[in-house]
Amino acid sequence: MGFNIYRAVSQRQVGDPRMLPFVKLNDDIIPGAGSCSHSNEYDYVDKNVINNNFYWYYLEDVSYNGLITHHDTLSIEFIMFDNSVLPSKFNLSQNYPNPFNGITKIDLSVSIETHIQLEIINVLGERVSVLANKPHNPGLYSYFWNGKDELGETVGSGIYFYRMVSTTGVTGVKKLLFLK
Repeated sequence: MGFNIYRAVSQRQVGDPRMLPFVKLNDDIIPGAGSCSHSNEYDYVDKNVINNNFYWYYLEDVSYNGLITHHDTLSIEFIMFDNSVLPSKFNLSQNYPNPFNGITKIDLSVSIETHIQLEIINVLGERVSVLANKPHNPGLYSYFWNGKDELGETVGSGIYFYRMVSTTGVTGVKKLLFLK
């Protein structure tokens, strides 16, 4: 059927965001466009953020039969950048924290408009999860991985890689360590 998005705000990082008051951001349910056999990507832009705050989001999935599923919480620190300063080159930064056992952040800089695919792969070269597969304008982007595969299952502890591929031919690979 669709989704609801919830957000909590704090001026500092907290250990357990479930203790924060979450507020539903959308007035009406966001219609779903996928199915059991067909997945879909969704974007949501939160236009009501304040510089130097920490934000936590979670997605509530509402099925046609009324079943409600709460998905994992994501943490984002919002820091305003001068929009006139755009990256002069592509860069795939080392994830932080690394090693990690909850969520890790992967930053990338995009210097020209291009399609970017950012994926997590295991040591056998098999895709574990896709974090991005869409067009990007020049700018700075942050993606988060929670140690789960495309089916939502937590992966085993170990070494993984994240790979960025752009349609302009720019690629980058970095190593990360996931600990349960």
